[in-house]
Amino acid sequence: MTWSRLRNSIRTRLLVTLLGLITLSVFLISLVGVINILTAGRNAERVGNITLRAQAQEYLVNLTEVTAEKHDLKFQRVRQDAEYISRYAESIFSHPDRFNPSPYWRAEENMIHGQNGAYGSKNEDVGGSLVVPGGPVTPMIV
Repeated sequence: MTWSRLRNSIRTRLLVTLLGLITLSVFLISLVGVINILTAGRNAERVGNITLRAQAQEYLVNLTEVTAEKHDLKFQRVRQDAEYISRYAESIFSHPDRFNPSPYWRAEENMIHGQNGAYGSKNEDVGGSLVVPGGPVTPMIV
């Protein structure tokens, strides 16, 4: 058998054609597989980005809500303190007679004016005797 006879043989032509088709089929299937892998990778990346963005957004919303609740509690405390102070101020300004110094105890009226500007207790005072020295006060040297 010579080479020329082998080339002209139907078996050889059929074998070469089948090998060519098989090689082409393997190449095309491999190409489709690579394209599918790349597409799946891009889709997975896109879905991962969307999921990550949604998780980050949910986390930030939750964090904002918790922070807002904490600030709301602090503002409620401030509001309560302000209401208490306003009621206290209203009480002071609505009853100024409570804060009038005239009804309070005065040393000039209830004590005896003694020597050197000193004050002493009156004899009717059952609480005990009290002497308040008069004159300039000098600091004590210890």
